[in-house]
Amino acid sequence: AETAPSRYVSIVNSLGQEALEKLPEKALELLPPLPIKTPSAALCYKFATYMRATQMQSGTSVDGEGGMCPANDVLNDSNPALKRMVLAQSLWDATMAWKLVEVLRKAEHPKVLHLCGRFHVEHGLGIPEHLDAYLRRFHCDLNLGFMSEDGDAFRAIAKTAVFIPVEFAPNGKPLNIDLKDPLLARAADYVIFTNSAATIEP
Repeated sequence: AETAPSRYVSIVNSLGQEALEKLPEKALELLPPLPIKTPSAALCYKFATYMRATQMQSGTSVDGEGGMCPANDVLNDSNPALKRMVLAQSLWDATMAWKLVEVLRKAEHPKVLHLCGRFHVEHGLGIPEHLDAYLRRFHCDLNLGFMSEDGDAFRAIAKTAVFIPVEFAPNGKPLNIDLKDPLLARAADYVIFTNSAATIEP
């Protein structure tokens, strides 16, 4: 599966999602059907929280004024820069989801392994949300249209796995993660911890 070309993601990040509608037809063939599904409140909260943490660590500001809008306020106009950023992120997610649907529709034996950064699938946000919507709308032969709850269509055919690097103390206890954190249990169907200090022999 493919993601959106970076030049079109940059357009959304600079001018907003509406600018995609002015692209030539050849360019639109590389993107999912427009308009893109509005990012969910959960994704907006996650994105804004991540950006706030990044801003605090680096001392920079998304809007250039040293402030960050509330995480539940991303899609209004209180911070246009952050709004465009989450819409650009959504274009990446939607394009990957759309490419997966195209593969599923064409494949004789539809089984796909998709590799991506964990932010794109963690907690069922991003790609899973868009894929769920596309499955309902365009993959009718799977009889998924009757599923009423968000995420039902995705969960009917897909599983997610995330790899999380962990630092370990000499006694084997993890240093940078709380294994009892309830969010970990909901991060994906499978959560795989890797040793961040491990090296691959040449």
